[in-house]
Order: sequence, then C-alpha cells, then structure tokens
Amino acid sequence: MGLSMNQHPSIHDEGELTTSQDVQVTALEAVTGTPYTLRAEWLVVGSVILAAAGQLLIKAALTHLVTASVPAGMLHTLLSPGILTGLFIYGLGTLVWVRAVSMESISYLYPLSALNYAIVALGGHLLFGEIIRPGRWLGIAVMTFGIYLLTRAVARERM
Repeated sequence: MGLSMNQHPSIHDEGELTTSQDVQVTALEAVTGTPYTLRAEWLVVGSVILAAAGQLLIKAALTHLVTASVPAGMLHTLLSPGILTGLFIYGLGTLVWVRAVSMESISYLYPLSALNYAIVALGGHLLFGEIIRPGRWLGIAVMTFGIYLLTRAVARERM
C-alpha cells in the first residue's frame, strides 16, 4: 500500500512504519507502493556479492602466498586459511543462488548473475591495482545496462 499526499508516515517503537491512518507498511512498501516479499532478485544480488567476495578473497590469498614465498604445493595452497575462507564465502553465495533459482525461472535470473563480473573487475582494480582499459569499462557498463533492460522488460511483462 502506498502513501497518499495527505498521509504522514511515522515510525513506532516496534520499528514499523505506519501512516496517520494506522495502515501498517514497511519502509520499502512506503517507497515503492507495493507490498514487500523476499524476491529472488534480492537473493541473486546477495549471491553475486558473496561470490565476488569469495573470488576476491581467493585472489588475495593467492597473492599473499606468492609474495610470502610459501611453497606452492596444490594441497598446501588449497588448505590455506584465505583460500578456505574464500571458498566458504563463495559456497554460501551458491546456496543463496540455489534458493533464488527455486523461486524464479533461471532464464530470468542467470543474466543478473553477470553483475559478478562487474564487481570482481572493480575489486580487482581497487584491491590489486589491476589495469582495466576503457574498452572493458565500457563493456561492463553496456552489460550492466543490458541487465537493467532485461529486468525492466520482465517487470513490464508481469504487470
């Protein structure tokens, strides 16, 4: 339920946002005007963030192992705390992804997962000083805009 111009929102002790007409709405409902339910899209965003964080942590751990001149045996590398933590976080992202796919069609959700590329590229640049040429930034921007268009198209189909 949305707020009309003559309704004034207030927050009560219980943390619920209500209007002057005592109609309870969440803060998101007040902004969007629609009831809020956990949406698969938000789960995908969580999944993407967790996956990107896991991948960046794995890269950081590998970089540390190389600069610390640690013996590069495969088992030793895989069992290093940074790699294990990165894999754990990445695995959590996969579990969140599974939940999202159980709620919505994969043909709709999968393009959203491409946001992982944008986050990892940005993280690689900021955290590791990786050089990303303007053409790649443009490609990331086009991809992100394409994802926006896909989500808008589906939203219109559902109206």
